[in-house]
Amino acid sequence: MTKSDLTRQEDAVNSMLASRGSSARVFVQGRNGYTGLDLLDAKDGGTVKTLTAGSKSDVELYLLGMKEAFWLLEEPYVHHISEGGDR
Repeated sequence: MTKSDLTRQEDAVNSMLASRGSSARVFVQGRNGYTGLDLLDAKDGGTVKTLTAGSKSDVELYLLGMKEAFWLLEEPYVHHISEGGDR
């Protein structure tokens, strides 16, 4: 796991947020031997909150979870489930 791996995941989540018109962005940064994942407001650049801090793998797992959540919220999937389709 490298910083560039995390940057790719960070960019993907930020693209998903932007595509939905959100001003929220995530930012990965090193912190005293740990890696932090912050939620930022792109309008004013301020940190809203720290989402998680831990190893690079911990942060990657969090970012992957965010990507999965975006996928689950896609209209065709939500519509299918609301009609009683297979999960």
